[in-house]
Amino acid sequence: MAQRKDYIVSTSFRTYLTATILTMVIEQLCLIFDGIIMSHLMGPDAMSAINLMGPFGMIVGAVFFLFAVGGSILAGKAIGRQDFIRSRQLFTVSVLAGLVSSVAIIAICLPLLPQLVRLLCPDARLQPYLRDYMRMYLLVTPIVTLSGTLKQFTGVDGSPAVVTRAVILTMILNVIFDVLLVAGFGMGLDGSALATGISELGASAVMLRYVFSPRSSLGFERHVPKWREFLAGSVKEGSSLVLGIIILPPIMLGVNRIVLDAQGADGAFILSICNQSLSFTMLVLAGCCNALSALGSVMVGEKDYQGLRMLFARAFRLTIAFTALVTVVILIWPEGLASLFGGSSQYWKDLCRTPLREYVLVFLPYVVYMISRFVYLLTDRRVLSSILGTMTFVLLLPAIWIMARLIPEHIWLAYPSVALLTLAFQLVSVTWISRKEKNDVYWFTLIPKEDGVTNKKSLSIAYDRSDLEDSLVQLNDYLKGLSLSDTMVFRTSLVVEELAKNISSHAVAHPRPTQCFDLMIRLDDDGSLNLVVKDDGTPFDPMAQKPRQYTADELLDLDPSELRFGLLLAKNSCSEMRYRAMYGLNVTYATMKEE
Repeated sequence: MAQRKDYIVSTSFRTYLTATILTMVIEQLCLIFDGIIMSHLMGPDAMSAINLMGPFGMIVGAVFFLFAVGGSILAGKAIGRQDFIRSRQLFTVSVLAGLVSSVAIIAICLPLLPQLVRLLCPDARLQPYLRDYMRMYLLVTPIVTLSGTLKQFTGVDGSPAVVTRAVILTMILNVIFDVLLVAGFGMGLDGSALATGISELGASAVMLRYVFSPRSSLGFERHVPKWREFLAGSVKEGSSLVLGIIILPPIMLGVNRIVLDAQGADGAFILSICNQSLSFTMLVLAGCCNALSALGSVMVGEKDYQGLRMLFARAFRLTIAFTALVTVVILIWPEGLASLFGGSSQYWKDLCRTPLREYVLVFLPYVVYMISRFVYLLTDRRVLSSILGTMTFVLLLPAIWIMARLIPEHIWLAYPSVALLTLAFQLVSVTWISRKEKNDVYWFTLIPKEDGVTNKKSLSIAYDRSDLEDSLVQLNDYLKGLSLSDTMVFRTSLVVEELAKNISSHAVAHPRPTQCFDLMIRLDDDGSLNLVVKDDGTPFDPMAQKPRQYTADELLDLDPSELRFGLLLAKNSCSEMRYRAMYGLNVTYATMKEE
């Protein structure tokens, strides 16, 4: 009997994760190149001014998270339900909401620019640099917001490689226009901010070309009757992620002040190394969280909770393994990390050894609840997700203040202490929720169990004739057990058989022993049957296939089995059929309704 395997889930996860991490690396390289260019063209004061705008940039970025991330999660669920009109409507609302909010930010902040500059930078020498950069950055904020929104939706729509190409173009354009505008036209930091806007505009053009292509589930809808509902839903989904971004800048300012008071400039240097060390772990953590959000939202829309469990298991194991490796390396060799970031003298090595070993203990508990909160968000546990995303930051400030008063030499233990408290809260919460819901959800992940579910059948089929025949018999028996007409059972069996046999025969020339494709049938409340078939073979759109035209003489000599009208019959047996190339997979959606 065919059972569900994680081969297809793992393939899509690897595809998305690879593209996401590559995108993040390119974005970091872009920042590094930008910093090198600006430091050489305008000196260290210009670089300092750009860094001082960080808190304001995070708040502006919260606008992107509020509409883009929340809207993209809802759009992913709509794509999984094959409700492509809804996915386009959500895309339209999120893009327009981001643009309108960006214009509002300009209208509010531009008249208050002198006050904002003084708030962010008390140093009179740096204020002119910050004012120039911030003024132009405000003006290009709508472009930056549009680009960020398009990246988020394009990734969820199954095309992270398009995002990677857009980011590569961003890096190239940013370097070119930095040199051209700053050095060539002497525009200073105005030119640097304008170069950012131009490069993001180029990235937006790449992704808009995808959005308007036939293979996209996105696009702009002229009429969105439920735009208020969609806007509220996007804000509701995105608010749990935005809250942590909003409170982080003041928390970090407070932590910086406490560390400076307790350990002076030496403590500030150690803190900078600690923050940099976390970036190693964040590379994989952020990639896995993005993959979980994008792939998981589609699975929730498909009601594929078994696949969601497999996806979370993959993401969780990879994150824990990588984080454990980083933790062990730093525990064994903290001096190497100190040297990497400029503390190569014996004085700095001795000074950083104990603090880094204390700080690094935060990594494992932190990644456990940070990746878990995304699966809670996908399954509508927004309150728990929000608490886990903000609890560490809220507790950190009082914790580090207490440690600075009691044992200032071990102030860094505040980080793992707060993380362990947050992890303990998570474990208590999921245990309570699991018992409250009578164990209808899995402990820890809180993903709904599917034991005893009769309206859904999912399995993995190997590229083997015997396994294919056994699976088709199993599916046919399952269909006969549902409350369907004989005609509906026959039509569905025909569609399943034709799609499955086509994949088994043509998708992969030389399949590996572990290679398989997934097939899921779901009976919805309205009596319609929804079929989802996924394989990682050669890209093939069954909707584009047309039977060959034969002459009368050719038909006389032709074996009937070679006519290949199967796919045409399958398409005509469906109320709706749609093909997508997503996350390195061929995905075919089909819907059958009683006639």
